Amino acid sequence: MQVTLQDKIILITGGTGGLGQALVRTFIREKASVLFTFHSHNDRAVELEKLGARGFQADLSDRKSVNAFVDSVTKAERHLDGIIHNAGVSLDHTIANATEEEFDKSIEVNLTSVFRISRGLLPLLEKSKHAKILNVTSRVGLRGNFGQTAYSASKAGLIALTKTMAAEWGEKGISVNAITPGYVMSDMTRILPEEIHEKMKKESYLGVISEAKEVADFSAFLMSDQVTRVSGQIFHYDSRRI
Repeated sequence: MQVTLQDKIILITGGTGGLGQALVRTFIREKASVLFTFHSHNDRAVELEKLGARGFQADLSDRKSVNAFVDSVTKAERHLDGIIHNAGVSLDHTIANATEEEFDKSIEVNLTSVFRISRGLLPLLEKSKHAKILNVTSRVGLRGNFGQTAYSASKAGLIALTKTMAAEWGEKGISVNAITPGYVMSDMTRILPEEIHEKMKKESYLGVISEAKEVADFSAFLMSDQVTRVSGQIFHYDSRRI
């Protein structure tokens, strides 16, 4: 089965992270016109732009920055075929030790920005024949996780938001799904102790850690015209017990 995103305009948030870069590169390979957001990794953004993507610097924890970004996309594009909400932060602490500032930032980036960007760009999505939104969530949004107070809460909210958006926007021809990519090596996970990486491997039925490129390939399939009758679903691209 050949997957192509020829002539589709796709926005990917968090495009300079580990999974984000894989997504941008994969979608470019499949002939999509790719827009992406980044916060501080200017060097990575330049490399992706050399491949043909267009980067937008934005702080997704800041309302004004998000609104300015939405305005920029609205002025630059006549329509939008899809959004992959991939940007995320993990400021890990137990409930007793988490600060309100860290909690608020996690919710703003991981959840509220999805709401703001999706709603703001809805008029562009409505102009596409089969517009799609894919939210990158996590299995901790389903089961919680010790020491990941804000991250778990934000990802649980994102799952509920996914299903609600699917229910409300289905009549507009927009499908909304989410994916839990498993434990992928990224800027967030690479700094964790080696024993955490080993623990994740032991929890895997296959004894492996998820590969960003495979997740990106699967995401490209979901965003292609090969899939037009699926919405409100959570796809677990993982080899561990959920």
